[in-house]
Amino acid sequence: MKTGYLSRAYQPVANAGSKPRYDVDTMLAALGAKPLGLPTRYIRGPLAMRLYNRLSDALTRLRPRRAETVVVQYPPLDYEMVTVGRLLDAGSRLVLLVHDIETLRGAAGDPRERLFERASAVIVHTPAMEEWVRERTDAKTVVLGIFDFITQAAVSTPDAGFREQPRTLFFAGNLAKAPFLSCLDWPADRVSLKLFGVNPSPEVLERPFVDYRGSCLPEELMAATAGYDFGLVWDGSSADTCDGPMGAYLRYNAPFKLTSCLAAGVPVIVWSGMGLAPYVSERSLGLVVDSLAEVPARLEALTSETYRAMRAAAAREQQLVTTGAHYRAALTAALSL
Repeated sequence: MKTGYLSRAYQPVANAGSKPRYDVDTMLAALGAKPLGLPTRYIRGPLAMRLYNRLSDALTRLRPRRAETVVVQYPPLDYEMVTVGRLLDAGSRLVLLVHDIETLRGAAGDPRERLFERASAVIVHTPAMEEWVRERTDAKTVVLGIFDFITQAAVSTPDAGFREQPRTLFFAGNLAKAPFLSCLDWPADRVSLKLFGVNPSPEVLERPFVDYRGSCLPEELMAATAGYDFGLVWDGSSADTCDGPMGAYLRYNAPFKLTSCLAAGVPVIVWSGMGLAPYVSERSLGLVVDSLAEVPARLEALTSETYRAMRAAAAREQQLVTTGAHYRAALTAALSL
């Protein structure tokens, strides 16, 4: 076997936890790579999922010499570290595709980071993350750009309407982990913020510009938000900047919130300090702001022609995201290094 990958089961959940990893496995299979354990699949029961993953890991350990190159989605589960070590000791070349780096999120040193030292190639999110990784390994690096959202669902049209007042924005995620929402004070006649996710704050829900829409699976979110004007990508406790550990992390990572917006064909509003702000700006994918206080005025000043151009750009990016183009390009490049 030329290329193999650590495969596992995932739970279909109403957050970004499993969707990107499942899609990476899907693209690896499309590129001809083979699962080293059991096939990738969704399993609803957490106990059944854990048993499936343990069995998949055990099968991988029994056949450590099967692949010349092994692709591992980083960070692996703790018990998978032993398996990866056996694969490397058997002579496999290691390619890492990074989802998260806990040290960059403010956590203490993560022992899994020693895999960077043993990797031949590392797929990172942004140039800033690439620089961080290169300080710790001699491995070659490939910049992903943004995560994909592979789906067969119908896509929206690029000329979806830009409303008269109020403009409609949406934000999705674990709302308890978005304290900046409590700092917003937008005029309800100019901005309507649709919230999707779990654990909404009663204080936030009482705000006149907020419309809570409940929680849904990623594919359902794409359909539910396709007609909105913008998707909001923000983190931290402040509306003036993206602060704290998660705000600092935005300087390095590619948030799946950005992917979710573009998968729906919706332009985005992002923080100017995030690592992907140049990506958004250069491709006219939305508005780049220093503070969320700017949003009502920026929306007011936006012409219909400018918005249509943003929507068309978002539609072009949507075609790439929903077909796995970024994964295909990054994995192909990393496997050829």
